[in-house]
Amino acid sequence: MGQQWRGIIGAAAAVGSVLILLVMGMGAGCSSCDTGSAGGSCACVFDEECPPGQHCGGCWCEPDCTTNDDCTDANLPNCDPSTGRCMGPCGDEVECPPELPNCDENGICFASCESHEDCLDPAQPNCQMDGNLERFGRCGAPCEEASDCPSPLYPNCDPTPGVCLEPCEADTDCPEELPKCETSTGLCYAPACVDDTGCDPPNTVCEDYECVAGCETHADCDAADRCDLITPGHLYHCEPRDCSADSDCNPPTTVCDSDGLAMTDGGGYCLPGCTSYYDCAIGYDCDPPNGSCTAHDYGDIGESCTNGCDSDFCLAGMGNLCTDFCCVQHDCPPGWGCRPYDDSTGGVNSVDVCVVLDATQGDGRFGDNCGEDSNCRSDDCFAGACLESCCTHDDCDHLPSQACQTISSRSMCVDAGTGLDPLGSPGCSTTGSPGDCLANLCFTYYTPDTGCTTNADCTNPAYPTCYDYFQDGTTDCVRDMCVDHCCNVSDCPDYQGDQFYCAKRNFGVNDLNLCLLITSPGAGLEGDACTSRTQCRSLFCNGVCRARCCTDIDCTDPAYPNCKLEQHLTSGETRWVNVCVP
Repeated sequence: MGQQWRGIIGAAAAVGSVLILLVMGMGAGCSSCDTGSAGGSCACVFDEECPPGQHCGGCWCEPDCTTNDDCTDANLPNCDPSTGRCMGPCGDEVECPPELPNCDENGICFASCESHEDCLDPAQPNCQMDGNLERFGRCGAPCEEASDCPSPLYPNCDPTPGVCLEPCEADTDCPEELPKCETSTGLCYAPACVDDTGCDPPNTVCEDYECVAGCETHADCDAADRCDLITPGHLYHCEPRDCSADSDCNPPTTVCDSDGLAMTDGGGYCLPGCTSYYDCAIGYDCDPPNGSCTAHDYGDIGESCTNGCDSDFCLAGMGNLCTDFCCVQHDCPPGWGCRPYDDSTGGVNSVDVCVVLDATQGDGRFGDNCGEDSNCRSDDCFAGACLESCCTHDDCDHLPSQACQTISSRSMCVDAGTGLDPLGSPGCSTTGSPGDCLANLCFTYYTPDTGCTTNADCTNPAYPTCYDYFQDGTTDCVRDMCVDHCCNVSDCPDYQGDQFYCAKRNFGVNDLNLCLLITSPGAGLEGDACTSRTQCRSLFCNGVCRARCCTDIDCTDPAYPNCKLEQHLTSGETRWVNVCVP
């Protein structure tokens, strides 16, 4: 048995010797390529057995690669020029040959970078361009701050792409995150602020990259400056005024908002000139010929009643303050509003005067958006917009397509719509509706208990129409006509021979001054002696014929130039009325 194993082993050893000799002999005997062999190359074991420009690719000699383009196998995309061999994808630069020291995001090694643009891998965007440093020509990790940029030739970091930059010479050379350039060092830096969000407006705002004191009024700035209260992104900054007087602009086309209160947009601006007080801030009048706004004189409104009031009307229930009659909200100072006010007779009598607004009352003006009455200075929100109060249509002239109409027992400027019938027009009750009237007001005069059946039964021309006025099944001879608002008898023109006077009448829950029909008009003018109201054209006698009014403008007689509130017997009750006084 033992001999037999030796024979086998010896035979095997002999065979092995023959195999080795055969393999070695195949390589050593190859002096030129055998074109008929596998792969078109010589068989080999070692690179030294291959001709120049080839290497041993396992069993056969293969041509050396010189660039990555020579490596067509997707699993071996990289060329190592030093060995001529194609290699697998790189994971990082360590796996790349010195001749191609960078590894891109696809695992391909590439040559030294010369600029950041050569570094296509987002994870390696930063090219080291300083030849004095070890990593010269290599793409590296993004920088986050200047300390990540060791080269004095590229000391600044732009953190958005993460690349190092050359020394700056101006702010424009710096990245957005570090917008300021220190020219003495060439370094970009982040200032105390870039915009106002880095400060505490309005207390502080950003000026020249520093937080400085802001402003809230023009008085917070130098005399030649204003506080910017209108420019988004620049609010609460002091800045030079455009003007200090109207002459610096082009009046009346443009005028100077010199004090910051007259116009709604701020101070020291050349702004379009005003055409009505609605173009001015609350509390200011408009002078259209000059286009300028000036402070309104509210007299003694708001002062204590202790020493009496110019209007003789005291708000005893509102701090004992003087007030006055009003038509529009502009007649009242800021913080006040024009409202129907109980004249303390104990009934539903009222008079429109200026009253103090409580803290919950808004100051929305005509046309401003509103959700409820309290959003508006007039305390009247209609169809999502604030209304304006009025005494006559003249108070609505500066508002587009508006007429003074009665809404919820108050006189307000509203869209005139189709109601265009003037004072005295008939049929607004019997054949039409109050909405046919310009003022949205219809009065029906009637002779009670006439028991008419047709208009032919109404023989008195003053009451020509048979109509069930009370809608109770009984008919009366009536006369219906449009009536209108008034301040003075001059607001009540004749209509087809009918004459009218201006009187205070209760309407709903408030009193209104209305043009009403005169059946027996008197001839007495203001100041003429009288013993009866029927002797006066105004139908108002107090020893002399008196005139009603809303403002001093309505008082045209030089002997009675002032419009005041007085108490007079009206409709059987003592009530406050507006009259012209000496």
